[in-house]
Amino acid sequence: MIWAYVVDSYILEQIVALKRLLKQAGDFAENFAKSPVFYKFVFLSLIFYFLYNAFACGNKY
Repeated sequence: MIWAYVVDSYILEQIVALKRLLKQAGDFAENFAKSPVFYKFVFLSLIFYFLYNAFACGNKY
């Protein structure tokens, strides 16, 4: 019986954390949509640069 309570509270805790994370992601997306084009370009180019380095050049060493 106590295990069911522990598992339930753990699952509820994870759901609350996930909701908080989704809210933060939504706030970030909202602010990102309002930001100027220059910042969007810089941010997206940084993401693509890191992805390119991770996948295309990752096996160099």
